[in-house]
Amino acid sequence: MLATGATVTTAGLAQVDREKIYQWINELSSPETRENALLELSKKRESVTDLAPMLWHSCGTIAALLQEIVNIYPSINPPTLTAHQSNRVCNALALLQCVASHVETRSAFLAAHIPLFLYPFLHTVSKTRPFEYLRLTSLGVIGALVKTDEQEVINFLLTTEIIPLCLRIMESGSELSKTVATFILQKILLDDTGLAYICQTYERFSHVAMILGKMVLQLSKEPSARLLKHVVRCYLRLSDNSRAREALRQCLPDQLKDTTFAQVLKDDSTTKRWLSQLVKNLQEGQVHYLSSDPSSPSLSPVRSCASGIQADDNLKSMIVGTVMRKIKSRTWKKQRYFRLQEDCMTIWYKSKKAGNAHSTFSVGDVEAVREGHQSEVLLSIADEFPPDRCFTLVFRGRRGNLDLVAESAEEARSWINGIRKLIDNLENMGQREKLDQWICDWFKKADKNRDGQMNFKEIRDLLKMMNVDMNEHHALRLFTMADKSQSGTLEDDEFVLFYKMLTQREDVLRVFQEYSSDGQKLTLQDLKDFLREEQLHEDGVQQYALNLIERYEPSDTAKMLQAMTFDGFLMYLSSSEGSIFNPSMVELSQDMTQPLCHYFISSSHNTYLLEDQIRGHSSVEGYIRALKRGCRCVEVDCWDGPNGEPIVYHGHTLTSKIFFKDVVTVLSNYAFKGSRPLPGSALAVVFCRVFHYTPSLIHTLSPPQASQYPVILSIENHCSVEQQKVMAQHLTQILGDKLLKSTLDGKIPIGLPSPEDLKGKILLKGKKIGGLEDCMNGVVDDPLTGEVSDEEETAEIDDDHHRTDSIRHRGKKSKQRLSKELSDCVVYCKSVHFSSFKHSRVHSKFYEISSFTESKARKHIREAGAEFVLHNAHQLSRVYPSGLRTDSSNFNPQDMWNAGCQIVALNFQTAGVEMDLNDGLFSQNGHCGYVLKPAFMRNLDERFDPENPQNRDGYNPLSLSIQVISGQQLPKVNIKEGSIVDPLVRVEIHGIQLDQAKQETRYIDNNGFNPVWYDMLQFTVHAPELALVRFVVEDYDKTSKNDFVGQFTLPFTCIQPGYRHIHLLSKDGTSIPPSSLFVHTRITKLT
Repeated sequence: MLATGATVTTAGLAQVDREKIYQWINELSSPETRENALLELSKKRESVTDLAPMLWHSCGTIAALLQEIVNIYPSINPPTLTAHQSNRVCNALALLQCVASHVETRSAFLAAHIPLFLYPFLHTVSKTRPFEYLRLTSLGVIGALVKTDEQEVINFLLTTEIIPLCLRIMESGSELSKTVATFILQKILLDDTGLAYICQTYERFSHVAMILGKMVLQLSKEPSARLLKHVVRCYLRLSDNSRAREALRQCLPDQLKDTTFAQVLKDDSTTKRWLSQLVKNLQEGQVHYLSSDPSSPSLSPVRSCASGIQADDNLKSMIVGTVMRKIKSRTWKKQRYFRLQEDCMTIWYKSKKAGNAHSTFSVGDVEAVREGHQSEVLLSIADEFPPDRCFTLVFRGRRGNLDLVAESAEEARSWINGIRKLIDNLENMGQREKLDQWICDWFKKADKNRDGQMNFKEIRDLLKMMNVDMNEHHALRLFTMADKSQSGTLEDDEFVLFYKMLTQREDVLRVFQEYSSDGQKLTLQDLKDFLREEQLHEDGVQQYALNLIERYEPSDTAKMLQAMTFDGFLMYLSSSEGSIFNPSMVELSQDMTQPLCHYFISSSHNTYLLEDQIRGHSSVEGYIRALKRGCRCVEVDCWDGPNGEPIVYHGHTLTSKIFFKDVVTVLSNYAFKGSRPLPGSALAVVFCRVFHYTPSLIHTLSPPQASQYPVILSIENHCSVEQQKVMAQHLTQILGDKLLKSTLDGKIPIGLPSPEDLKGKILLKGKKIGGLEDCMNGVVDDPLTGEVSDEEETAEIDDDHHRTDSIRHRGKKSKQRLSKELSDCVVYCKSVHFSSFKHSRVHSKFYEISSFTESKARKHIREAGAEFVLHNAHQLSRVYPSGLRTDSSNFNPQDMWNAGCQIVALNFQTAGVEMDLNDGLFSQNGHCGYVLKPAFMRNLDERFDPENPQNRDGYNPLSLSIQVISGQQLPKVNIKEGSIVDPLVRVEIHGIQLDQAKQETRYIDNNGFNPVWYDMLQFTVHAPELALVRFVVEDYDKTSKNDFVGQFTLPFTCIQPGYRHIHLLSKDGTSIPPSSLFVHTRITKLT
């Protein structure tokens, strides 16, 4: 009876409960009753097994739950969510969790894309309890889905942003939220589709590995056995993927390999077993190659970017990204979202406005990072933004700077330090790493859908992009050979294999096999024979050969045998030691203790101009760029300015104006400051190699350190005496001890000091009252009245031309007084008018310097070349461009160097053959801006006539033989689709008139990828000490002017004999790796 009664009573209660359930479900439709209904139903979700279908099929119920979610959105940003609001919406989320987990409603729940409504909640970062509860309950909904282990759930989640959202919470959430988010990731990884998805691309895998690594580091400080268990399981599952396993060998945190977590896991046998299996998986299957077969995949130890990120908070912050202001002027300040892409080499940015296109640039394009208000643009807004939030990215070549303002000093510091670290990593990257990087960069460009695969059509398109016009049958044969999986597509190592077959260096292989005893390797004796016979090494050949094997041979086995494989041989020939430019000549190697007039000095004309001479922009950036390129003589064109402040601009033109004091400040800051960014820890890129996904290439030639040798400031002075005094005041106060205001020892000198004596000093070139001896003896004349400026370009029309009206106004030469204060700043570089060589021999002082326009200098060279050389052995001369060069074009500096002119001023802002020659001459001797003139130009007892070099003592003409063998990966210059380069190589000799010569190879049809010539060019050089050799690659066009492809210029005396690579430079003088030429050179005495 009791039992029966009990049964009846229980059934009655169940009936009452279900009636209540229906009532509460109905009450969800009414805003007045919804809150209580949500509370009551959330309590019953575990006990009422069919609550989910009841909710789903009730009219308006799901809409009511979604309305509760949407109502909270305004409280998210700004974060004003209250505990009451949080509790209410979490009750609604609990009911959705019930629907998500039920077998009858799950599919419909996914089809309605309801999880997408949770994105805003999962994006929140507030640490307050209401927000933490909101995030945790939202994660519960996703967790309920993945608990079911259904394929459709994983397939759905992989199409959403759930994985990155979970990773974000794993990085910065509370322990409980991290645990749930890691559990969700674990469930996705345990599904084969999920594992394949995450390991398919470098970006996905590296992001997951980075976050897991950070969590391990945090757990070592704040242990949590529950969270650690999920992290270890994620790592273990990743190790089931071969590509991920290879990467994990390089980046698995040490804390998982040692005993860091022994105490935490002492009672957790399951996690200990997982961890043991993980370590075992990573130890198995490691392969080491000894091969000279170019089809063998490269396993070079490229260092892992991701592992570097794990140890660097700055890079982690950059990958997350930040909003910064991009500044172009005082009125143009736009917010942009910047972030470092996962390749650790590309910076992506986009306008905050929806729909705007994004832009990217490579870290390799950035030469340096300046902190604070170190640009004109940032100085103009100094009153608006503090210096600790401002920084400037300085790009290579002639590209403009990028000025940025971060939201906080901390964010600015993260970006400054992070970019400097990345730049340093790039500069420390080896040649092999750069080549691997370049290969994979092409894969990235061609893999449009980012699926990590390329079919034959994509390969054909890629070949055209890479400048290859290949027979389709041959291309298909290579494709089929590389397709080891026979899938009809190339993946990862298959593409590397395809590339290696495509680029097999038959030219280098021919040389290798000529000297190899067995055709497979070079023994130590084989290598010594090659170095002696071809590279003309004489002393210490055995030790040098051993050093090359140690440095370039990738196989440990070959190293043990003291042998070099083909791979090592190719790496040597592609390195700086295999370059045509002798590495010992790149370093500071010349005598720097000779008088100043015994050196060629890298010099700039109208340095303040960034563009043309008429309407161009004036900027202190011109000085910064010139100084960083090794320039040691810069020019200022000074005029009276407003409020008593002298200004700098090209007088009587429309060029913009800058303050003289700003120029002096820049000189103080950059004259002797290193241009290379601060060193940081080397970052790695093993992930990039394993996943064949790599960043853009970088400069092969590192930017030179700013020279410590003296800077000459050439002043073209048009100022009144009053403003001249201000100029002197700025020079003295801003430059301080850097400004040379007296002779070095305080005594009357008998000759010019040396660059070594003048290290760290800035010398003023300008007019001076009286002579140096008078000043030293205390004799002071009245202020000088006369032509204050020695270079009146306002009237500068070459003698070769009729004196017609010019674009610039020609006024009368000003008769002005010279201020004693400014005069006293001139010591060793007193500007004087040049009368004649005869007058100079009798009257000129060693500290006097004359300026010549290019046409007048040429006239003197034609009429009295030997006299000009002798004049320049005793004192300084300056040559500057004609006033007709309003487009900032340049004259040929070689003509002036042939006469021993030291200061040959060029427009550094204008690219072209003239600046190539300047860069080529000053690329030697440590890029210090000073090159010692040949002995026959320094000796006052010798007589050298550049027009008749055979008349000098020690005349020794040489024969230069150059065999142009091949080219590699020449850049595409014609953007027209389907266009492929038809390359030819021209070798030019620039020197004295007798040596001027040029010869060309034939052109190769449609092959800019690996053209082969084997063409021999022969030159006779009568004054090799003055000659420069320029290699130019052009795209042949029979109907119009050939297009420039690349060039490289170097001094004749810096050429290394033998088989050499020439690493090409762009028109701007920046490198374009891996574009190169392969040549054989030989220099012999002319018989």
